[in-house]
Amino acid sequence: MVNFSLESLKFNKIFRLNILEYRKEIDGLRAIAVLPVMFFHAGLNFIQGGFYGVDVFFVISGYLITSMILHQKSNSAFSIMNFYERRARRILPALIIVMLACIPFAFILMQPDDLENFGQSLISTSLMANNVLLYLTSGYWDLTSEFKPLLHTWSLGVEEQFYIIFPMLIVAMYQVNLRGLLYVTLSLTIVSFVSFLYMQGLDEDAAFYLLPFRFWELGLGACLAIFLIYKKPSINSLFLKESFLLIGLIMIIFPMIQYKTHTEFSGVFYFIVCFGTLLIILFADSTSFIGKILGTRSMVLIGLMSYSLYLWHQPLYAFLRIYSLEEPQTIYYLVFLVLSFPMAFFSLKIENFFRYKASLKLLTSFIAAGLIVSVSMGIIFYKTIGFHHSYPELRSEYSESIHQNRNPDKSFLISAANNLSFEFNNPAAKNLVVIGDSFSSDLINMIKVNNFFTEFEMIKPKYNCVNFNNISSESIGKIEQADLILISYRFLEDGRQKECFEAKIKRIIKSQKKFLVIGPKDFGYNINAPLRRKLYDFKAKPISDIVYFNSYLQSIVPKENFIDLLDILADNDAGAISLFSEDNKLITYDKAHLTYNGALVTGQKLFTDTRLKQYLN
Repeated sequence: MVNFSLESLKFNKIFRLNILEYRKEIDGLRAIAVLPVMFFHAGLNFIQGGFYGVDVFFVISGYLITSMILHQKSNSAFSIMNFYERRARRILPALIIVMLACIPFAFILMQPDDLENFGQSLISTSLMANNVLLYLTSGYWDLTSEFKPLLHTWSLGVEEQFYIIFPMLIVAMYQVNLRGLLYVTLSLTIVSFVSFLYMQGLDEDAAFYLLPFRFWELGLGACLAIFLIYKKPSINSLFLKESFLLIGLIMIIFPMIQYKTHTEFSGVFYFIVCFGTLLIILFADSTSFIGKILGTRSMVLIGLMSYSLYLWHQPLYAFLRIYSLEEPQTIYYLVFLVLSFPMAFFSLKIENFFRYKASLKLLTSFIAAGLIVSVSMGIIFYKTIGFHHSYPELRSEYSESIHQNRNPDKSFLISAANNLSFEFNNPAAKNLVVIGDSFSSDLINMIKVNNFFTEFEMIKPKYNCVNFNNISSESIGKIEQADLILISYRFLEDGRQKECFEAKIKRIIKSQKKFLVIGPKDFGYNINAPLRRKLYDFKAKPISDIVYFNSYLQSIVPKENFIDLLDILADNDAGAISLFSEDNKLITYDKAHLTYNGALVTGQKLFTDTRLKQYLN
């Protein structure tokens, strides 16, 4: 029988906590958390939901940090400055070593756009805010995220932001009432969880990266720690305890294995994993079978190294990808996975030295020096745009015309909207409407730099099925005024986006307007290696996701209205596409979007299609 009693939470200043006695099964649980993350980032298909391991870490962190603070408060031994020092000793030395180790490899192997992004990551990671940077600039599910060596440090940002805020709440509420602390923490946890579910459908990246929508996971662990201050639920039946533990383990592992694709319904798995983690923390001990498994030497050792393993595995995988011309074979990922263990063991030694032996002066000096170097190199990589202007392959008429502190390629993509009106203002001109995602901006640039459609007035209304907030009722009127409509998307991932697109096509067909859908383009797996090695004859095979989306468009759009750009750009029977023009200029800066030179060359090839060529003078 399980006995819970809220009365046990009555405030008592002289209680003594036993919950901080070392529990090796929690270290074993850390192993369960970190290994799936490592497998997931290696792209191993059997555990596509391995990223849920981070959620296990969050619950563990909330539980342990709250337990530690309450234990110290009960003995009048808690100091907020001491707490931050302990966190710095635990987190920063190993993190700094990893960042410093990444810098020379990034400088040698990365092309300018990636190196510029890496510079931003160095700065934001040093400030414990990489989660905010990733939210503002990209997403975890972006096709290029696997090439980011510091991608995984977003979770450190979430935890560090929690560590800054939550201890202050504990200190404030502790002086009042522990039951009040539980109620406040539980309320914040519920609000965060509801907000997380709401944001899953509204802004998925915000729900994934930002603390307000991740607080509930750490909060669950904190609530458990507060509840267990006086009394741990007692279970007289070993069978019942084992049953709870088995259920908890299944709740953690099942979503990791069952997960197949990212949808708006994936958020349910987060709660399942977190609740399973609570069950393990609550009931695992040395008397239970699962507790004994988690407490084995191998599981505990992996758990002790889990932070270092987490730090090292992603940079190793990322630089393997960056160095490779094609997707590395599984055996290479497994080799690097194994390599991360001795590196993690080395980092653990460094971490333990700074945690238990180094003086505060030595710690402060090391952290200050490491962060100064990391931030300084980050600023250099960012301000020089990854040394963009030192690459003749990237120089163009456009790049020479803008300020050297601006990224010419990103600026060129953004410039597509320049000089475009929101209304048709020229009665003498024909009306051209371009709609879609960022690939429609590429299409506009192809038109502009090649001086196509000179007899048309061109506008780009708000009608983007990728971002539902970017669809306005006024756009329907613009489409009705069009003499020609051009549509271009890179990718439509979920069902809602495809439903929007299909409805759009049906509406345009019904209106009997002339329209063409331009298929997606793609320049392969990796442009770092071909550019850095100057492989001007290299031809890249488009990735499978884009090939699939191209086939989807062909199945939806009438044949006479679809232009297969992948087929137009293909240089051989295998469908491979050149990365460089005949004068050795790079065509794409991110494997998807066009440079100025790329817009020139690709536009000329695209407009060989007679359905477009007829509109040229």
